[in-house]
Amino acid sequence: MYLLQADDYLSSLSIKALPGIGHTVSSKLKSKEIEYCSQLRNVSKDALHKDFGKKTGDLLWNYCRGIDHSIVGSVQETKSVGAEINWGVRFNDNKDAEHFLNNLCKEVSLRLQGCGVQGRTITLKVKTRREGAGEPIKYMGCGDCETTSRSMTIAGATDSFVTLQRIAKQLFSALHLDVKEVRGIGLSLSKLEHADLGRGASQGHMLESWLASPAAKLKKQQSEILGNVNVAGTSGLKDLRSGPSHTAEANLRNDRSTVFHNVELPPLSQLDLEVLKNLPPEIMSEMNEMYKGELQSLVDTLNSDKGKENSSKSLALPAVIRKSVPADAKLQGYRDHRDSMHLEEEHTKVSCVTGNKVALELFKQSAST
Repeated sequence: MYLLQADDYLSSLSIKALPGIGHTVSSKLKSKEIEYCSQLRNVSKDALHKDFGKKTGDLLWNYCRGIDHSIVGSVQETKSVGAEINWGVRFNDNKDAEHFLNNLCKEVSLRLQGCGVQGRTITLKVKTRREGAGEPIKYMGCGDCETTSRSMTIAGATDSFVTLQRIAKQLFSALHLDVKEVRGIGLSLSKLEHADLGRGASQGHMLESWLASPAAKLKKQQSEILGNVNVAGTSGLKDLRSGPSHTAEANLRNDRSTVFHNVELPPLSQLDLEVLKNLPPEIMSEMNEMYKGELQSLVDTLNSDKGKENSSKSLALPAVIRKSVPADAKLQGYRDHRDSMHLEEEHTKVSCVTGNKVALELFKQSAST
């Protein structure tokens, strides 16, 4: 009796009510004057394969007979959480857009906290009026639009309104849009994590979770460095640090590991200073706090040492130019100068003797006459 009731129910059921049957398939069936499952049962499986393909044809043939081989499982896990508004969005200036983004970030933050998850990838989607498009038929609707999106992935998962607000403003500014042409904005977070795991590290220190899992090679180097440091070595380091050399102090800081909130950070020697110089100020400040102020001191020390090195090179340049003349050439020049002076002196002496002899002969001749 139950099977007969089920068969009667399916016979009068519209094909649009079948799962997975959308507008395209239902329109194609309607063109063949098939609107109910009782009519669909009269079509052979081969004909359905020819018109819709094997997979869709098998689904249609089974569903109209109440056959479903899919496995019943739990609800699919949420992949993203967000909010999007594309009706009634009209801005006069950047202040209106900023106010709208703030409210949108608050809503997304509340939804994340309500779901008990946090996200690492923040995506901002903006709809702008297509060039040449008029006002939509629906009042205050989005109409014909172009969609642009930007995303950013951060180190640690978050549901913080402050973090979402800051990143959303950055992404919106990066689009360089005319706010008067905006017709819709959406903000979503993906790469979700459970809030309990995400809150293992404080919101203010997202870099800590990134540095908490260094590579195996880095772990090995850290263990070797920590194994070589003992009480005597520590006292020796203190004696060396008391010296006047800033370079020695920088090297000692480079070779020492730092521990912050039970998370062992990599030594300063493993950090790329060129990358550090290009970091945003807030990230640099956070890292400097994690290294107890030693990171900024190291950067300042290296910059001062580099400046001294450049100035010493500029001062030493004239000395190098003076030394560029070989000593043998200088000695040879001195010898040539001395020989020329000696020849001039001998020539003067010969001239004097010759002149005296001529004067004596002339005197003898005049005396005889």
